[in-house]
Amino acid sequence: MCELPNLRKLMGDAWIDAKVLGDEPEHLLGQYYKNEKARVWLKHTEKLVEELVTNPKVKFDARVLADKIKDPFVSTLAEMESAVFLARQGFEIVLEPSAPNKGPDIRADWDGVSYFIEVRAAGFSEEEDRRNRVTKEIFARLKEVPSAYFAQFTIGDEYAAGSPRTKAALDTIIEVLDVLRQKQIKKATFYYAPPDGKLLMPTNEVYALTEGESKIRNAADLIVGFEDMDKELEGTPASLMKKMKFPPEPVKDHERPKTILNEKRKQLQSSKPGSRPICQTGLARKTIDRRFSRVSLVFRLQRFQRFSAFLSLMPLISAPVSAFRIHGIG
Repeated sequence: MCELPNLRKLMGDAWIDAKVLGDEPEHLLGQYYKNEKARVWLKHTEKLVEELVTNPKVKFDARVLADKIKDPFVSTLAEMESAVFLARQGFEIVLEPSAPNKGPDIRADWDGVSYFIEVRAAGFSEEEDRRNRVTKEIFARLKEVPSAYFAQFTIGDEYAAGSPRTKAALDTIIEVLDVLRQKQIKKATFYYAPPDGKLLMPTNEVYALTEGESKIRNAADLIVGFEDMDKELEGTPASLMKKMKFPPEPVKDHERPKTILNEKRKQLQSSKPGSRPICQTGLARKTIDRRFSRVSLVFRLQRFQRFSAFLSLMPLISAPVSAFRIHGIG
């Protein structure tokens, strides 16, 4: 029997019974409960809530915290861990001190000085998240298309989930699958340069490309290799990888926390009109010192975060697509 007395007190019996202990839970806490090996994270969350509820140094709005546990759970867990850690060090803690307005995640008071803290749970970058979401859209669409082909996708950075560009590309891919089936082509590669550049060539033939075909091949930002598996399936299986850039471009993931910090600085300035911020930069930590307050952007790499990624978000990426020859269609 999984009692969860503190989570029940915070979230309510009805929510726990439905979202955590229900038959097909969608919330991560429920998925942890269903997986015996992952259940340790459910117990971990229950322990964190217990410390927040029972520690006299911690103050929070129960309704606000309950709503954040519902969504977004991952980042909220990181905030709870940070709050418990600071409380154990002797800080007096206020969760969501600006609620219901936007602001820092935690206020930690020490010897009359308030430290405002913004917590970020390390996970996939924005680029990885974009690629994961567009991968899911591609796989979901092809799952509904019967064929005997396996498709290996290489896509550029211009594609995003739900975008007209992605929809047009998928419509074209389904058109190509029909051409492959009608002409009984066993193996081919398709190059797509939106909106109208469409090139397809079977691998067992030799072609002299026209100037127009060469331009489409060079401009293509979506390349799909098709191979006949000699068996018709209810859907079209596929794998996906990112199109590589030459020369490689520098990673700019550090720009995201800088943007977040600047937004938090504006929020604190509006709540403390007389404050004067000073920004010190650094990749792992950004700090704004004030006369009476400090804001820190804290990065916490969550074992839990990576575990949950393995359970439900692992990107399906294949080995590099082999080189194929191409030829015009249509």
